[in-house]
Amino acid sequence: VREIYGGLFAVMGLFPLVAAASPGRNRGALLLVGLLWLGVCTGRLAGAYLDGDPGIPGWIAVAFEAFFGIALSVVALVAKPQ
Repeated sequence: VREIYGGLFAVMGLFPLVAAASPGRNRGALLLVGLLWLGVCTGRLAGAYLDGDPGIPGWIAVAFEAFFGIALSVVALVAKPQ
């Protein structure tokens, strides 16, 4: 559990900050991280469907994950390769 909620999410949060200096060079990695966020969002939505309403914190997490997943994916697809 720690490797998922600790390590993976730490990298998914910190890597875009580092890659922002040169998004054209990091297009593939930014797209991967964006898709990972969208996957987490999809999993949370599936959990809400199967288990019921996750409450306000759960819906805030869905919004956060969807926003950053879409934003990173768009940046990766729009950035000019270097």
